[in-house]
Amino acid sequence: MGRTLKALGLSDFICDVVTTMYRDISSMVLVNRWETDLFFVLLGVRHGCPLSPLLIICVIEHRTKCITQNQNIRGVTVTPSNGKGKVKCSLYTDYVLIYCVDRHSVKELERTSIEFRKASGPKLNSATSETLLFGQKAPTRGSMPFLINLVFMKIFGVWFGRQGAEEKTWEERLAK
Repeated sequence: MGRTLKALGLSDFICDVVTTMYRDISSMVLVNRWETDLFFVLLGVRHGCPLSPLLIICVIEHRTKCITQNQNIRGVTVTPSNGKGKVKCSLYTDYVLIYCVDRHSVKELERTSIEFRKASGPKLNSATSETLLFGQKAPTRGSMPFLINLVFMKIFGVWFGRQGAEEKTWEERLAK
């Protein structure tokens, strides 16, 4: 935790305070008015702690920097008003979208995720992560480290993918 906060530029004092607050902590859970035995919190943050959401944001921010600063992960080219730009990540609450233009970038993302997990703990859940390849023939299952959607993928209630995605979104909306 302290290394992640330090990498984000927080002072030694803040890093030491947070590390002290989360070192050798124990908790108990209240279930139907009964308290469980004490157990040590070895990973993650404490549920209900006011500092926990900020710490999670710090970890996500550091993770995003690892992706955006990695030159081997090629993002999608966009055309903003200034005429140039690349997008590699979009973040919304606990939802992260990562845009890679080729399989090499996806493999590099997987390698970076493994390194990040070793350094800080959080890992990418390949079972719940999805991939949608644009402009590709149907890939083989073993060639990608994530679930593969061959036609469509729903992001924030909007369908993306091959031809017909916009109609699928509107049909769903109109039906509701």
